[in-house]
Amino acid sequence: MLAVFAVFVLVSWTKNAGLDLGSKYLFPSIAAVAVEGTLLSSGKGSYLGTMAGMIVIQLIQCLLTTVMLPESIRQMVFTGVLLVLVIIYGCRWGLRL
Repeated sequence: MLAVFAVFVLVSWTKNAGLDLGSKYLFPSIAAVAVEGTLLSSGKGSYLGTMAGMIVIQLIQCLLTTVMLPESIRQMVFTGVLLVLVIIYGCRWGLRL
């Protein structure tokens, strides 16, 4: 339900609709949930932890914007953060990668 509301807000804010409209928000949102410690296999986590993870990701994003890195580099940084967290969680829980 909140995702539909977010789409309405995003479309009304940008005043256009397209298939790739929210693609730049994909990796930061997944990385924020992973930074908090939510298990990517089961989804167990907390709301406060997710908010803390979003603050950390927003700080990283502001830092990358301040350094004037292009969007492609920012996406690679978020992909790297997500990959490192998946590897750490896999080693911590004894999962085979």
